[in-house]
Amino acid sequence: MDKSPAEARTQLDFYARQAQSHVEIPFGRGEADYAVPFITGQLRMRNWRSLLDVGAGSGRLMAMIAQQAPLERLVGLEPSADLRALARRDHGFGADAMIDGDATALPFADGEFDVVTEFAVLHHLRQPRRALREMIRVARHAVMIVDGNNFGQGSYLARRCKQALNALRLWPAVDFIRTRGKRYHVSDGDGLWYSYSAFNDVDLLRDSFDTVHVVNGAGFSTDHYRDAPGVLILAIGKKP
Repeated sequence: MDKSPAEARTQLDFYARQAQSHVEIPFGRGEADYAVPFITGQLRMRNWRSLLDVGAGSGRLMAMIAQQAPLERLVGLEPSADLRALARRDHGFGADAMIDGDATALPFADGEFDVVTEFAVLHHLRQPRRALREMIRVARHAVMIVDGNNFGQGSYLARRCKQALNALRLWPAVDFIRTRGKRYHVSDGDGLWYSYSAFNDVDLLRDSFDTVHVVNGAGFSTDHYRDAPGVLILAIGKKP
């Protein structure tokens, strides 16, 4: 299990409340919607036919992908029973298309899916590198992560301070103090989350794939690590 039982319960309770107050969001309004054309374009161009979405939530983004790309197999892994129920109700996903599971121990064989994705999930995990290794393991051709970059969030001064602390390898200690040893935060808008940057784990993708593309998820920047609050990272060409 990625979290303690208490942490897991806090997050699942948050998802249950989200499901109860669920309102369908039009395309383009979600924080990760910008990533859908990137992955559907690759699916169509490269004739990839299977996709696993880790932390699939209500299945909303899966449904968008299915509408735009011809897939023979589309599976979402989602630990919240309440969100899986929404995926069945709103998008018609069956039990084999929306399954329970742990992102850090995916119940699939090596290379079972052409593509593996996650949309704003890794920052909810205590062990995101373990989850990303699992995503890489079960991917045949590509992995796409769409997540936050805490070092590119906040004011100019706040960003530079965090980046300096990270360069000095002091950020984990500072975050430990900020959270009073818990290492996680809880907010009304995001439930339980950890201070996370997708750049912390990009080395795993570079080691496992031929090419790695990084896109700023919130506008323009010449240095995504320094100035992008969220990023899309697409790794293509699985190395033997």
